[in-house]
Amino acid sequence: MKKFFLIFALCFLALIVSCGGSKKKDKDQSDSGEPQGDTDVVDTDTDTADPTGDTEPTGDTEPTDDADSQPDEDADTTPEQNDDDADTTPVDPCDPNPCKNLANSTGKCIETETSYICVCQNDTAFNGTKCEAIPECSSESGTPCKDSSSSDIIWSAKSAETLPHNEIDSYCGHLNEGGFTDWQVPSGLALVSLLQNCDNSLSEGCEERSDGKYSKLGDTESLWTSTWQNTYYISIDFSNATGKLESYSEDPSHNLRCVRKEKTAQNVPCLTPENGLPNTVSSISQKWDWEKMEWTPSTTSIFSNQGSSLECHHTCKSGFVGVGGKCRAIDATPTECSAESTTPCLDSSTKFIWSGKSSEMLLFKDAVEYCENLEEGGFTDWSVPSISELRTLIKGCAATESLGECNVSDICTVNSTAGMFPCYSSACEGCEYDESDKGKYSKFGDDFSLWSSTVDANSSSYNQWTVIFPTGEVYNAYSYDKSKYVRCVR
Repeated sequence: MKKFFLIFALCFLALIVSCGGSKKKDKDQSDSGEPQGDTDVVDTDTDTADPTGDTEPTGDTEPTDDADSQPDEDADTTPEQNDDDADTTPVDPCDPNPCKNLANSTGKCIETETSYICVCQNDTAFNGTKCEAIPECSSESGTPCKDSSSSDIIWSAKSAETLPHNEIDSYCGHLNEGGFTDWQVPSGLALVSLLQNCDNSLSEGCEERSDGKYSKLGDTESLWTSTWQNTYYISIDFSNATGKLESYSEDPSHNLRCVRKEKTAQNVPCLTPENGLPNTVSSISQKWDWEKMEWTPSTTSIFSNQGSSLECHHTCKSGFVGVGGKCRAIDATPTECSAESTTPCLDSSTKFIWSGKSSEMLLFKDAVEYCENLEEGGFTDWSVPSISELRTLIKGCAATESLGECNVSDICTVNSTAGMFPCYSSACEGCEYDESDKGKYSKFGDDFSLWSSTVDANSSSYNQWTVIFPTGEVYNAYSYDKSKYVRCVR
């Protein structure tokens, strides 16, 4: 056994020596320690990094090629929310156009942030899938709805939350309801058009209720308007049908309904009277005025020698003159003066032609200028009537009628009871005042005072004679600080 172990050890040692010698270059070829027959191996490899004679690396002499010569393609072709892939195309909800063949649609599709809307024809609204007829507004109608009793304006739903006034323009400006995006905040008159069942004024209102009785849409709370007054905003409280002034400093919040109209501009013909001629244009462009809740300017033509392309003006054909918006034949006899007559009118008992009364009370000097510049019925030769002319309009009060007991006239103008023939007397004080018929002493039914051009000769021209028609009194008045109406005469 020992002999076997010794032989194994010698063999193992010889193997180690043999392996070590094959990797180590002989530096001394005369080394006597080498075994007999061992031939030195000459290293011809010029590769100084490898001392052996191996001229090529063992095994794989080239890097292994990647058979995949192209990068993998992105298989994600469907865009997803927040997908940042640059190689995807967003989906257009209007391509193909879902509105093209939709009933009552114009065929126009508008992309929104979340989907699309179809533009519907007049009197219809888009409900998300189709264009339906817009219902008449009521507490059960739903919205959008149309109020045909108020020029067909269309109302939106009420805001889900109350809003401060500085947010209402933005709310309506961004509202998309019924496929409409042209909503706006209603004016005061627009919102008032929703009131019902209360005949009192907005300041007075009616009894507080919670059943929506005062609103066509059943509203029971305050709603905003776009109208303001000084530093106050105006809202309408539908619980009691009152208007409220809201202080800017208090920053209140209310609900809101937005409003729109199918058409806010139009071109319409002027209403020119018979025998009239359009002065410049025969039609005008109108815009809907939300504050006034009407079309402006008016299509009713006015007689004017000054032309206009923005308003309806007319002149009259040859042989006709403008009278109260109409064209009357110049040789035609004016109507008889009465409480119901148009002007100019003729008092056949005196042959005087009278104008309409001035639209406002005037100082005497302004009344003179008014008549001098008046053009009515085609006539321009008007003047303030004298006291004798003015007294011809008194009826039913004998003492002050023309040629009555009162002596004030164009000839007798002194305001004095002295002398043999006084002008002013108690007879000039007129008749009993009748509260139920204040205009009974006037041929025109006038229940106010009118200027005459006659000066009180006893007043250094500061007083003018007048007639107080509610009593038929002939009286003098200060001309420099008193205002009265005037009817001009010719």
